[in-house]
Amino acid sequence: MTDFTAAATALAARYAPAQMTAPTGYKAVKLSTFTPPEAMPPTPCVFVFAPEAGTYDTGGGTRIGEHDFMVRFYYDQAGDMARQAAALLKWMPVLFGQLRQSVNLSSTVDLAHLVSYKTGYITYSGLDYAGIEMTVRVVTSEGWEAVA
Repeated sequence: MTDFTAAATALAARYAPAQMTAPTGYKAVKLSTFTPPEAMPPTPCVFVFAPEAGTYDTGGGTRIGEHDFMVRFYYDQAGDMARQAAALLKWMPVLFGQLRQSVNLSSTVDLAHLVSYKTGYITYSGLDYAGIEMTVRVVTSEGWEAVA
């Protein structure tokens, strides 16, 4: 079976503070996790959320899955829109580049790639934050045999 925890852990690790260099003049990411806390920690931070849906296809003893994980980058609490818009533009290439290489994230994850994104305000724990919401498609493959 697909190990979703391993996939989420590996995906969060791609956005970990040690893996990304903040754009010049901006604070580095403080936290990247797939277990978001109840209250927002210091920003900027990245949260990986479990996929809401996915698909499987089987054949030839292999089960291929596609799972869309939501990855959210929270830059700062809503406020100065001009400053935050400029910051998001600087952060976009950094965040989007995290899946350019080494996209094999774990033993069953064959591919992880960005399929869509949107910028703006994202609500978390009742507060709005300037941020980037990314949909990352994780493709898995595993040996599989139908059992009657």
